[in-house]
Amino acid sequence: MNPSEFQNWCQKLQLNAATREIIATIRSAPPARRVQGRALNVSGAYPSRKMGLTIQFESHTVELWAIYQMEHDPQLLEFYDQPPPFKIQYQSKTGRKIGHYHTPDFFVLRTDSAGWEEWKPEEKLQELAQKYPSRYQKTEDGLWRCPPGEVHAEPLGLFYHVRSSSELHPIKIQNLMFLSDYIRFTAAIPTQIQARILDRVRTEPGITIAGILAEEPGTRANDVYVMIAQEQLHVDLDLVPLVEHWRVQLYIDQATNDAHTHLAVGATEQDSITLISNPPLLPNTKLMWDSRLWTLVNLGETTTTLLPEIGLPIQLPSGFFLQLLELGTISTPREDNSIATTEFVRAKMNAASPGDLKEANRRFHLVQAYLERHVELYLDIAPRTLRRWVKQFHEAQASYGCGYIGLLPCTVQRGNRTPRAPSASRDLLDHFIAEYFETPRQAPAASVYRAYQRGCEQSHLQALSSYTFYQRLKKSRSPEQTEKRQGAKAAYTEQPWLNILTRSTPRHGDRPLAIVHIDHTQLDIELRCSTTLRNLGRPWLTMLIDAYSRRILAVYLTFDAPSYRSCMMGLRLIVQRCGRFPQAVVVDGGKEFHSVYFDTLLARYHCIKKTRPAAKPRFGSVIERLFGVTNTEFVYNLLGNTQAFLAWARPP
Repeated sequence: MNPSEFQNWCQKLQLNAATREIIATIRSAPPARRVQGRALNVSGAYPSRKMGLTIQFESHTVELWAIYQMEHDPQLLEFYDQPPPFKIQYQSKTGRKIGHYHTPDFFVLRTDSAGWEEWKPEEKLQELAQKYPSRYQKTEDGLWRCPPGEVHAEPLGLFYHVRSSSELHPIKIQNLMFLSDYIRFTAAIPTQIQARILDRVRTEPGITIAGILAEEPGTRANDVYVMIAQEQLHVDLDLVPLVEHWRVQLYIDQATNDAHTHLAVGATEQDSITLISNPPLLPNTKLMWDSRLWTLVNLGETTTTLLPEIGLPIQLPSGFFLQLLELGTISTPREDNSIATTEFVRAKMNAASPGDLKEANRRFHLVQAYLERHVELYLDIAPRTLRRWVKQFHEAQASYGCGYIGLLPCTVQRGNRTPRAPSASRDLLDHFIAEYFETPRQAPAASVYRAYQRGCEQSHLQALSSYTFYQRLKKSRSPEQTEKRQGAKAAYTEQPWLNILTRSTPRHGDRPLAIVHIDHTQLDIELRCSTTLRNLGRPWLTMLIDAYSRRILAVYLTFDAPSYRSCMMGLRLIVQRCGRFPQAVVVDGGKEFHSVYFDTLLARYHCIKKTRPAAKPRFGSVIERLFGVTNTEFVYNLLGNTQAFLAWARPP
């Protein structure tokens, strides 16, 4: 908004002079702080077209998604990241008074209101609500509020909202990311192709992108995407990802889409199957096919596995399966408790050991042989045992929709699970493990056990055996224990891989050049000048790799240390070879990636910069692993590599 539009907006909202001054200060001031990546946070900057500047984000799965939502919200006029802090006061869970300065994530100006917004993951808000119940509270309608923030905002006529990640629709955000390039850069479409697409959508509302591409010669997917970005075609962005051509339905406008949606609601149950979009297909989803109930075992890229109520599983080509699903031949029955049942089945499968799964597989084949009357396959099994397995299979099928979990052995529940050692001795043992073993001193286990024995003698308790002590240490071994003894870096190698893959948000993007990793490494090789034979030293390699296709996009070699010049040369090579700029660039904490020149270049071409956390190489494993392979499989085989030099220089 220009100054006159801002004054008109303030008058429309009837804001007082003090509030106008605060908003004007926020609009003119730079961000109060520079965001940083934490242990599991990926920070960065988003080049906003609406604001004409870069907007910082501290989480690429919450705040960046919120930025995309605000960027395409017509009711939102302006938004600013990291506004000036203000002081809030509240009480802790123990009643202690807490007061500190707080910097919200955004300050937003809407058509009818203005205020601060704080975005956090839903699970994090639940933890904070337990720790600080007077600061974070959940309302009856499922929304979150912050009373200390509201106390500061209400006298000014503003709002303070706590927003949760549950308010963000992952499929819609993914589609907005996908369309961002088409929205930013307009492309010309041949008039004939554009007219054919519009005529086809008018005559056949709800036709899929795959149908357009198959039945309209000369039509490209990019043509359809450009028309969607230019609002010549309407697509419900909340339903399915745009990259799934066989599921994306096209309409001429939103009114036509709404009309067909309402028609589907009023249709019969059989007709509604073909009009209402199917929910996301997860493992153990129930499907109806030819009046029989099937269970989706796996939806792969090439084949799909289905399990009937009775009989052996079958495999179908995924394309054929999705075509049957689109035509309504295969449908999803409506069950209110399907989500809870799926979670229970998943929990049982996760708790099963490899031995339990092996035994359940054996029982499953025997039960199927019994149901299909293949007597020769179960002659060596006791009839009573086999009947019991069949009963468990049918009971689990009726209760949870998955008879397989009824065949899982319950060996873990056998025996007396009540501890027979005195509770006081066990509590003292846990105390010594926590206070003496899990400390940075890294005390040996034997010395901790001797200290435990002395503690039992002083307390007149019977000490547990050393075998029990070491078994307790073995069970308590975890990355958290390693971090307490050796630090966070030592525990990092023991932590499980961070899996953020979901069906709606691919971890490595959904197309080439969506996410590009860039980094530098000094090669393990010494080079000499061919003319002077002078040792030139070890060169630096700058490499850029596409996260989706894993293709190396650019390679730049230089003897200069990493700088903004290396980064710009790498991006220049990408533009030369591919003819376009990446949508997002993933970097580490190196100074060359945070210079003014580099940030300006990315902002100029509307490229998002994501900074991965420090000392967390798994966030950049796509390129970090490539560096290791380059050295071990290529450089080490060249004359002059440092491995051969060290072997030659080593004294006999």
